[in-house]
Amino acid sequence: AEEAGIETGHEVGYSWGAWLAMRSAQTAAYAVKNLVTLEAVTGNRTLPELGKDFKSTDKHLKHYVQCSDSPIFEMALADSVSAVGYRLGLLRVTNVAAALQLREPNYLWRAAKYLAEHPDGTLTAAWGTDSELANDTEMGNHLAYLSGIPTFTERVKSLRFVGGRHALFNDVHL
Repeated sequence: AEEAGIETGHEVGYSWGAWLAMRSAQTAAYAVKNLVTLEAVTGNRTLPELGKDFKSTDKHLKHYVQCSDSPIFEMALADSVSAVGYRLGLLRVTNVAAALQLREPNYLWRAAKYLAEHPDGTLTAAWGTDSELANDTEMGNHLAYLSGIPTFTERVKSLRFVGGRHALFNDVHL
């Protein structure tokens, strides 16, 4: 970043990408002005529970794909959520490593660390209230706690999508 002359940037991530965006914001060699997490996985889960919760998002994703009226999107969905493909995907070393990270309840810690290290930065969290992976109560509690810290108050934003599920950001009509 320094060699390229990058002084400021923005980090945005959805689901596992939210964790990656938070991690990237903490290690960036530039000022991160905005950190946006979409459907960050929250809550402490065992690996089987996390797998079950991820699998439960399939039926809602199908609805979003059907609304897109895109044959290519429908073909990609068929390949990505087949029983064989799903099980083989779980066995990938990278997916196991991601699952181990996602099952830890570290959203609050990472968000607080970002806000402390980037005094001009803003955190925006977006999630669906009926999400299978972003716990509505926990997200609300985390953001309320962070907003209660005087130096963070004006820098914490939330977008709570009532009735939204984990796949809601796959909705091309959003």
